[in-house]
Amino acid sequence: MAKQKRRSELRFVNLFDAHYGHERTGGHLKPLHDQAAIDAALKFSADFKPDILTFGGDMADCGAISHWKDNKQRQNEGVKLRRDFEGLKTNLLAPAAATIAKGGLLRYHLGNHCQWLEDYVDANPALEGLIDLDSMLGLTVSGWEIIPLGGASKLGKLYIVHGDQIKGGVNVAKRAVDLYQRNIHFGHHHTFALATNVAPLDEKPKQGVAVPCLCKLNPGYAKNAPNRWLQGCEYGWIEPNGNFHYHVVQIIGGQFHAEGRLYKV
Repeated sequence: MAKQKRRSELRFVNLFDAHYGHERTGGHLKPLHDQAAIDAALKFSADFKPDILTFGGDMADCGAISHWKDNKQRQNEGVKLRRDFEGLKTNLLAPAAATIAKGGLLRYHLGNHCQWLEDYVDANPALEGLIDLDSMLGLTVSGWEIIPLGGASKLGKLYIVHGDQIKGGVNVAKRAVDLYQRNIHFGHHHTFALATNVAPLDEKPKQGVAVPCLCKLNPGYAKNAPNRWLQGCEYGWIEPNGNFHYHVVQIIGGQFHAEGRLYKV
């Protein structure tokens, strides 16, 4: 039997902002995540078999303890943090981990919604050690490397951050590359945007890229306000010298084309 040739390039898949969880709107409990979009992305990842799979932040919504719902108990009726976390483990974390190549890396960026857990414990210190993202999701014991809020991970010469610290509205990609002066890809803004920066004395271009989300595009709390949200994900390759190549795909109606194939559930 012929020995399988080792890949010289590393493959990666980056997923952002699933916001796995639920909200009560119009008297009904509705998901904030879009399972069809998630499943389509995971189906592609299973075929692509990335060496590095990165969750770029806010994969859990944590809305059950949001400070935005203080004194609005009706909005949390039936919303259970533990049930949402169990669903996240079953429907996203575990199937995503199963798609990586043998010996691959799993990275979990903390997002600003994860900070709500810390805020809640700050207000209720008796719960310290009981409400903890790592233990509730079993991240470390399952092999996930946790990237702290505001921290960055590297894919060759590409840096990944959550993106909550980047402001800029429609110019958020330009803002990102101007701030970091690196190839910087991020989520948080639930849209797709790109900006390139080439300094006069540096011939190497740098890009800031906002990668779309995997959550619902019109949650109840938005009250049908216009937005720039898109669903999608990112994948690519890292050369041995650190150079990288990437594609950002848009998911529409739970399906997208990538590498010559239609992915849908």
